[in-house]
Amino acid sequence: MSIGIKKLIKVALMVCLMLLIVCLINACQSKAVKVDRQSYNEHSDQYIKDIQKFLESDSCKNKYTDIKYDESEGYEAYYKTIQITINEYSTIFIYFHHVNDNEIFSVNCDIFLDEYGPGKSCIDMGFVAGITNIVSGYDFSKEQLSSFVENALEKNTVCYKSYRDAYLIYEMIVEGGMTRYMAVFKDKDTAKIGSVRSSRHYFLDYAMENDAMYVHWGWSPQAQSDISTYGINNINGLTYEGKYFFRDKSLNVAYEHTGFTKMEMLKKAATDLNYRTTTNQDLLLNYSVDEIDLSGKENALVANNVKIAYSSSVVTSYVYDSEAKVYKRFVNGKEHTDAVTNNQYTAKNIITYQIKNSTITNDPKGRQEFDNVGEGTGYYITDGYAVKIKWKKTSRFAQTVYMYEDGTEITVNDGNTYIQIQPESQNLTISE
Repeated sequence: MSIGIKKLIKVALMVCLMLLIVCLINACQSKAVKVDRQSYNEHSDQYIKDIQKFLESDSCKNKYTDIKYDESEGYEAYYKTIQITINEYSTIFIYFHHVNDNEIFSVNCDIFLDEYGPGKSCIDMGFVAGITNIVSGYDFSKEQLSSFVENALEKNTVCYKSYRDAYLIYEMIVEGGMTRYMAVFKDKDTAKIGSVRSSRHYFLDYAMENDAMYVHWGWSPQAQSDISTYGINNINGLTYEGKYFFRDKSLNVAYEHTGFTKMEMLKKAATDLNYRTTTNQDLLLNYSVDEIDLSGKENALVANNVKIAYSSSVVTSYVYDSEAKVYKRFVNGKEHTDAVTNNQYTAKNIITYQIKNSTITNDPKGRQEFDNVGEGTGYYITDGYAVKIKWKKTSRFAQTVYMYEDGTEITVNDGNTYIQIQPESQNLTISE
């Protein structure tokens, strides 16, 4: 049997297992109810018991290696999580969310696959339940399962990432405990950028603070409204597919992950749309040609290892390479690699800080709101050391100012910078 067929069988088995679990959640008798915390606990515990019973059945034997249960409370929400490890490459997460303000109970299922290379692939099953259903028994049929299998196979997704030429990269939380990146490019002729995904409204704050044209493929309702309200120069793949964007259908990925662009196309778009291509605004950060040494700063920490949790699903980490004087990047313990070059991403500078995030009231997808206007504390990390800093952002379109504790603006080393904006409910670890 060829390696390719073995991989296909492995993925198919995992998808079938996930689909059966989805059927357990989705095939129950529907009855919308008002869900307070007590009801949430009762119903989610019942879901977990039924899923556990199903996982212990003969149909699931030898199809997974481990199962873990977890509970956590974040800002305005409570989570229960089931993590099912299929093998060293593949994991299923099932989340039960209870949002306090509007008492919404939702269920989210994600499959993570690393079959195509560490840190580069996943299947997002999306939200499979809205307002809670009361469990009243299950009724499986071949037709239901076949339909689920067909739909899931369409969502097989390699998360193809290429932003190697970006000098500034933001990572922020989005719905479902996942993260997305916003890469800022300057004076580059990158031949393939993507995959390009849809916009979230708080990403616009960081496009505006860099006075950048905003490139995206689709948008949330909030982002669509804000792009119009703030008059942001944007290039949208929904409008310009085939002109300023292209599809790479050779990839073994879901259709929504096949959208790309390149710098040549974006420059033409800027000209055609009569967008500004120059700015009078200063760069967000101050750069130093001479190496910045933080070791002599008061209260400096040795920072050979940095671990930034975004949720139970996503943990970004860095390991310092003292020879190259850069940080090697990892996602969920796997090397984070560029899909074009296959090289591991590295960072010269890391800025990390925490803010409050919350689920938008009555948003069916669980999209997030950011409390990012104001001030707080964080860390600047470079060359194996970290120092505490302060940040301040006076409006959505104002530049975020990063300062040492004495109020002096920080200067960063020449090189790329990752800005890690982390939910305040999550843990940050900086260690030797």
